[in-house]
Amino acid sequence: MSARNVLAVKRGVNNLLYVVVMTSDGNILHHESLNIINGCNYKEKIDIAANNKKENAKEWKTIHSSDGLKEGYISYAVRKVADLMLEYNAVLVMEDLSVNLKYRSGLDNQVFSKFENAIIAKLSNLSKKTTCTAQVDPYENGGVLYPYMLTDTDVKIDKTKQNGLVFLVGSQYSVAIDQNTGFINKLKLHEHKTIEKRRAYMNRFTSFKYSENDDMFILKLSYSNFEFDMPVDDWTLYSHGKRIVAKKNKLTGKKNFQLVDLTQYIKDAFDATGIAYDAGEDLLNIDDKHINKVYNAISLIMQMTNKANIDGTEYSFISSPVKDANGEFYETELINGCDYNGCLTLAKRGYYHISKLINGEKLYCSTDEYIRLMQ
Repeated sequence: MSARNVLAVKRGVNNLLYVVVMTSDGNILHHESLNIINGCNYKEKIDIAANNKKENAKEWKTIHSSDGLKEGYISYAVRKVADLMLEYNAVLVMEDLSVNLKYRSGLDNQVFSKFENAIIAKLSNLSKKTTCTAQVDPYENGGVLYPYMLTDTDVKIDKTKQNGLVFLVGSQYSVAIDQNTGFINKLKLHEHKTIEKRRAYMNRFTSFKYSENDDMFILKLSYSNFEFDMPVDDWTLYSHGKRIVAKKNKLTGKKNFQLVDLTQYIKDAFDATGIAYDAGEDLLNIDDKHINKVYNAISLIMQMTNKANIDGTEYSFISSPVKDANGEFYETELINGCDYNGCLTLAKRGYYHISKLINGEKLYCSTDEYIRLMQ
């Protein structure tokens, strides 16, 4: 088996596992969620088991383990991923758990580690799958008598980061990244709560104005003003696309989420509080009375990752505020977009790892090195 493509598999927020198959020149051959395998929705079953566990713990009832359910899912997921590797002639890239210790997913690190070990074991003695419509000759390559040996079970992949056709790569900034420009949000705007701190932080931005020609608000910044050394320092951001906004219910204390058009949402917020913007004023100079509205608008413009359950629909998407060289904005689909984007980044980063290995370089690609490559 001579692999030419990259298959990335990654845990998701809305998906137990998500896979992307990419060619060496970046074309996407296949992508899908692995929540449902063989007609069984394992994500739904695992979520129900987790909720029942919480409720039983509250009421001091017997807590039933979901380990058997997860073990069954791992078994089916391993076969599915192995079949996709054969179908698309691909190497496998997975996230390196040693540099991604905290992750919200239906599969925790312990379970995902079992998946990694199981897929390596499977690939060490992999036979093509015989179906009712396709019989496999046991004597051909990949038949039961001459299986593929794509990994070595004696190699500890957590140390080497490679085992045969399986590679581990870091997944930092894998989700919240613009695939066209490499833009990432390094700013922690949520940490500044008081008017004084928000004023000081806003003064680091270059400008924030409304453009009548674009019918969008335009935010300019230099990362060096925030003490970040980035490959590209100066960025122009637009209030383009959709965002998910949260509003706290004063009676219940719970958050209600809305899917909004960003530019219109900012306009409505400014109009409601009397903030003038259509004359091209620099909104960074706003008075203290209205600073929170302007600060929240800046935060929403830089909010690339959007995830929430709204009226029973699980929204999860990336919306970049940056124009690429063609004047277009990078956006994913509204459903499963975050998991797709994270998996796509993993595939690209994995291919860069493999390219370095082919060129005789060290098999390592730091997050900073990858971001420099993307930008």
